Amino acid sequence: MEIGIGMRLFLHQHLDDTPDHERHGGYDGTSTDHSVIVEQDSLLCSLMGESFSVNSTHRQGVSDPGSLTISAVAGHDGLIEAVERGDKKFCLGVQWHPEQYGHDLLFSALVEAARS
Repeated sequence: MEIGIGMRLFLHQHLDDTPDHERHGGYDGTSTDHSVIVEQDSLLCSLMGESFSVNSTHRQGVSDPGSLTISAVAGHDGLIEAVERGDKKFCLGVQWHPEQYGHDLLFSALVEAARS
């Protein structure tokens, strides 16, 4: 999957068939919760802290972040949950749905970065 000029990341297409991630979370419209562990020197950590809960409704997951930096993984199975690009003012990708989980701080930080 191409996500920008010269940037690629690779996905597990079906987590329910991927060794070590078969029980990652909800599929087919169901939602489950799990914790994420965040890298201490990341943008995500500066916004949200070192660990928190997220929702899981996805059947795909990042298998290789390419040139992006992993900033969070799932606490129970190590699946990549967030990626960043540190050479940009604000480049943060998350696997969960922050709009459904009350993580409005991520949207506020994006707006603030765009204003500055």
